[in-house]
Amino acid sequence: MRVWLAVFRDALAEAWDRRAFQVLSAFALLFTLACFSIAFHVRTAADVLEERARELDQLTLRMGSSTSSSHGGGSFELSAASAVRAGDGLPPELEGGHWIEVRFLAPADLDTMVQSWQRHEQQRAARRLFVDEEEQDPEPLPPVGAPERRSFLEQRFRAFGYDHVHVAEQGERDGGPVYRVAVRSARDEEVEGGHAVSLLFGLWEFPTGEFSAAEMMVMFQTGLANTFAGFIGLLVALLVSAGFLPSLLQKGTLDLMLARPIGRSRLLLYKYSGGIGFVFLFGLLLFGGTWLAFAVRTDFASLGYLACILTLVFGFAVLYAVAVPVAVLTRSGTLSALAAVGVWGAGSAVATTRQVLDMTVGEGPSGLRQVLDAVYTVLPKVSDLGDLNAWMVSRGLLSEQAWELRFSHQVPEVDWVFSLGTTALFALGMLGLGVWQFRRRDY
Repeated sequence: MRVWLAVFRDALAEAWDRRAFQVLSAFALLFTLACFSIAFHVRTAADVLEERARELDQLTLRMGSSTSSSHGGGSFELSAASAVRAGDGLPPELEGGHWIEVRFLAPADLDTMVQSWQRHEQQRAARRLFVDEEEQDPEPLPPVGAPERRSFLEQRFRAFGYDHVHVAEQGERDGGPVYRVAVRSARDEEVEGGHAVSLLFGLWEFPTGEFSAAEMMVMFQTGLANTFAGFIGLLVALLVSAGFLPSLLQKGTLDLMLARPIGRSRLLLYKYSGGIGFVFLFGLLLFGGTWLAFAVRTDFASLGYLACILTLVFGFAVLYAVAVPVAVLTRSGTLSALAAVGVWGAGSAVATTRQVLDMTVGEGPSGLRQVLDAVYTVLPKVSDLGDLNAWMVSRGLLSEQAWELRFSHQVPEVDWVFSLGTTALFALGMLGLGVWQFRRRDY
């Protein structure tokens, strides 16, 4: 243990000398301060309901790059939103909520919106399964009747984030059907546009628009985990840590280390773990600080976000394992870093190519598909860790209903046992190769 601590302190000292730890720590503190400047303010519930109701005919497919379409604009009128009272004859779970009347100018206008919504749901299901709906014969839509109209209104308001929705037909007025829609949400943070987000300690404030406060927080946290920590931080850590092993293999340093009562395998593994410890400290500083900032300023505190520390360390451990045998062979930190980054890029490119084939030409040519599958199986799947971060963060911040309605189709389905298992085996294989080379070489 004393030897490991000595090697670990040596790794931290190298990171400090290369100014890497100071730079990453400064960025982590800067992001923590920026997160402390974020706050959410609840907007008036009646205003939010009226604003959402005006979006009834706006259908959005949230599939990473969203596409929106409008149907029948100006085909309905709204009353002012009113608070639900005891004598309104509404279910008790709606007490504390609000209701609004929607009058459609003609029955055909409502039926057109219902059919547009049904087609929208078919398209979303097709995209969820990576099916090209333009090449598929669309399924016939069911006839529009009273149940379908009420179901459409209920689903639309549930999609806005209201978990309690009651729709009642009020007859006709001026030739158009009138519906009273009463809503209430047990979690105001999941209502679209229900909050205003304040940045830079109130210098800039704007409504969350088509997103809820919880979704905005998912985007903030996922962006930090995947863009800053999972890409920039990981890249900097690799470039710095790749020089740890070559510095150990220098003539004077290696002779001194081998003079200690420690085997070569343990020495190399200790040095490898020292680099991992350096990244763990960086992850703890970044994710721990920003998590505390979010918890204090926004009341959004999720263990799923803290778990991103583990994915960062795992991703680094896999790529750092690639640098080990290259460092043993070449004693070059530059080549070690290039090898790790190259394997990272190759794995991401293969994974992206397979996804593009799935979404465009299906299986693709059988020979190409077999080669891609084989390479994908062998190479580490570090890019999948971004999807895992998104899944952990969103599941930790959103309720089951909100996640299913508004976020589940944004997180790809991944066989995590296969992905993480084969990635870990690749890392163990590269690390074992490095240890074997180190034991055999005569320095």
